[in-house]
Amino acid sequence: MASVGLRGSIRFLLTLGLVPAFYILQHGGVDGFPVAEGCSGAGPYAPAPAANVLQADEAVPVSVSTEGLFITQVFGPQVTESNSTLTVEVTTLNGDAVAGATKVLKAGDQNAMVGWKANAPLEVGTKLTAKVSVTDPAGTGDEVTLEVAGAPTALSASGLSFGMWMDIGHGVGEPITCAGSGYGGCNSGAWSQTLTLPSGEEVLASVITAWTPPATTGAVAWEVHVELPDGQEPGNALPVVSFFGFSSTPEETGRVLFPAGTTTYCAVLAVRDLWTGTEQRSEVCGQPPAEVPATRDYPIASCDSPPNDALTWAWCQPSDHWAHPACAPYLGGGGGPPMMLAGTGGSGGSGGSGGSGSGVVDPGLSQPQAPAPQSERTSGACQLAAGAAGSSGFALVAAALAVSLLRQRRGNRARA
Repeated sequence: MASVGLRGSIRFLLTLGLVPAFYILQHGGVDGFPVAEGCSGAGPYAPAPAANVLQADEAVPVSVSTEGLFITQVFGPQVTESNSTLTVEVTTLNGDAVAGATKVLKAGDQNAMVGWKANAPLEVGTKLTAKVSVTDPAGTGDEVTLEVAGAPTALSASGLSFGMWMDIGHGVGEPITCAGSGYGGCNSGAWSQTLTLPSGEEVLASVITAWTPPATTGAVAWEVHVELPDGQEPGNALPVVSFFGFSSTPEETGRVLFPAGTTTYCAVLAVRDLWTGTEQRSEVCGQPPAEVPATRDYPIASCDSPPNDALTWAWCQPSDHWAHPACAPYLGGGGGPPMMLAGTGGSGGSGGSGGSGSGVVDPGLSQPQAPAPQSERTSGACQLAAGAAGSSGFALVAAALAVSLLRQRRGNRARA
């Protein structure tokens, strides 16, 4: 599924100017804003069985390469590699059958992708008729005209770029608990419960990544993801992007959280052909600026009091906690604690070293909150779960933070 273009997201947010991006980060955290399960195609609102050819348009033929590859999106039935539940028939305009093969490119029970390729190369300019239909259970199908436009697009791993950098206060250590409370929408009202969170924090550098695909001749079937070089493990899970052509809009490939102690900031783009299994890889490196925004990736702000000594500094960051006696040692002359992440040179730091820049953090609004617990009264459309909207939502947040949180570097490392 194509995601919102990173450049377009930033331009929109900067133009609007008044979007409350801090609210998004406060409730969604680093992994993005939650989405409603009731709107995701799962559960009782599953779509009726259907098969639609990508880029189908009654007015113009669907462009294909000399391989004849076209992609059908299948809704409704369970699609596995051994049972596609899809019938594909390709003929010449005179009705003669064209031999080919189908392959499940993306399995699933609501939204699968199935490809078809001709067994022999097709001549440029050839027009064919393709009919697809769902067979088990029966559903609606599609019929389109295909037109051979040129040679297949070569698999390429170029196009990875780095976007905005940010320091992340990343939770580490054995899990602990705290009494938490807050207020949730969608009929949840006020809530209180025991929260589980990490016992410490380390500051890690991170950067948003994006991949700009090449122009393609017809469809392709590629899977794209970003990883760290030399088998390093990033501090967070990164998305896998399915790309089927017809677009040069940048695809978000996730925010890379670099391990503590990283001095060379590199990421590897891996692009795999879902039909053949071949893969291309390339490495891109960058350097964070001296001044970066910062946030945390765990909901300590939802605790009613500091959960332990190590995290008292972090808990005292939001301004509505400053009156608590435990925060008195951290209050600066300006009425609040120094605006920085622990571990970047401020007194009272709670764990690790690292990060890429000044570690500036807004004391009142930049920490994620725990989601409100769900009740039987909560409607299906309001059952919140982090989903595909996470990376797009975080791109918007990052753009706002770039404007709102950049501060003069405070010489943290000189005081460490």
